Amino acid sequence: PSRFIVLFYFSLALFAAFGIDKYLNYIKLNKNKIYFYAAVSIVALFIFLDYWSIPFTMTEINTPAYYQEIKNDPENFAILDLPLAGWKYSERYMYLQTIHNKPIVGGQLARSSYDYVNEYNEILYNPDELTERRIKYIIVHREFFKPEYYSKVISNLSTKYRLWRQGDKSAVFKIY
Repeated sequence: PSRFIVLFYFSLALFAAFGIDKYLNYIKLNKNKIYFYAAVSIVALFIFLDYWSIPFTMTEINTPAYYQEIKNDPENFAILDLPLAGWKYSERYMYLQTIHNKPIVGGQLARSSYDYVNEYNEILYNPDELTERRIKYIIVHREFFKPEYYSKVISNLSTKYRLWRQGDKSAVFKIY
């Protein structure tokens, strides 16, 4: 459904262009030139304001220092972010990937299946399998878990992997 917005805006632009043309012709024929130039200036101002992009922060994202450490690691490996599924999570993980520049498990495609979620949930506690897939770090994002579940995940992962870094918003486990 969101793809139809392009057609709507295109139609709106055409109707606006016809309306503005009629209005400007009316002013040009029936009024003096000052009104015509004022109307053209106002239309130009509206177009300018519509296309003017003012830089402002929409989402404040503070990235922990360990992302730079991961980025500086010359080895080629992947990162598994938890929880796995969901648009809200995947968008954040893909943004964070632009900081550490390493492959991630997951991401977002237009028509993806969540089979990988089930697959990685099955091998999550198997260090050999994760090492074989070259997944070096598991990053557990606190903000996407309920508090009691986050504690449980951290506890369970701690039995298999070394807690490498921990902060207010996430915990990082090193696989190998």
